[in-house]
Amino acid sequence: MRQPRGYVCPFTSSLPPLSDLNHPSWQAAEWITEWHGILGGETNPTSIEAKLLWDHTHLYLAARMKEHDLWAFQTEHDSSVWLDNAFELFLDPDCDGHNYFEWEINPLGVILDMSMDRPYICGGTRNDDLEIPDLGLVLITDGAVNDPSATERGWRFGAAFPWTFLTQIGHSGNAPSAGDTWKFNMMKMFWPVEVRNGVYVKDHTQPEKYWTFAPTNVLDIHRPHIWGSLHFADSASKVPADEDWDTKFGLIQTVGLDSRSRAEGLLPREDLRLLADHIVLEHESGFAVRTMSPSGRFYTMTADGRLMYEG
Repeated sequence: MRQPRGYVCPFTSSLPPLSDLNHPSWQAAEWITEWHGILGGETNPTSIEAKLLWDHTHLYLAARMKEHDLWAFQTEHDSSVWLDNAFELFLDPDCDGHNYFEWEINPLGVILDMSMDRPYICGGTRNDDLEIPDLGLVLITDGAVNDPSATERGWRFGAAFPWTFLTQIGHSGNAPSAGDTWKFNMMKMFWPVEVRNGVYVKDHTQPEKYWTFAPTNVLDIHRPHIWGSLHFADSASKVPADEDWDTKFGLIQTVGLDSRSRAEGLLPREDLRLLADHIVLEHESGFAVRTMSPSGRFYTMTADGRLMYEG
């Protein structure tokens, strides 16, 4: 598998206004305009744009989207927001595939914020207890939501996530340092709808679409090992290549994280797809597969899907 996409998240010394995504404070970051189907290959034909900035107190996210139909059915906090045309952000600060964060928002401004102890395919469970105190958010819609007669359809938002909330997933809650790289992804849902008796209803004759920053190549966004890279920088620059990606992906393949469905789960010990340089060790999770990369680092994949390294 080709190395996943990366994005440079520049440092900002001035607070970007959440209500004005064209303000000069946002200009240091590039708009992400290329979105792919979750299975790879297919690209989004409509307008989705997003960008990120950071400072010592917050991660800032801006997004703007055109919608042919502006609707949302979920109205309760932490409800099934992904069943609407929602926008989603995922963060895994320590890049081990465990204890990561998911945030979703729909055009009504309804939010789902949650954590996962590990991916579903690894036996993970969702925790809705995570909340973000002092989340900054401004959402603006072009046209009325759930009004099929509206002619201008789209929505945009600016959000400010305080680093401190990440203590809820085992992180220090401190800001990253310039040069740090986290695993992350973003996804925009699209559910076809039709109008019946003047109201929107889902059109179940057409499939939904999952537009992602970094495709996982399986019908499951909860594959943090295959997400993209979020590189924190002092200013705009290039994302550094991950010289150990081939070694990591070899371990990902060994346990089936790249190809198996949630229902199938990870490969059992007797069916591991071991490479010549892989060593199977005893581990409290059941087993662990260890190997050394060309850079001299040792990487270990545990039976419950945690990727660790030494050196």
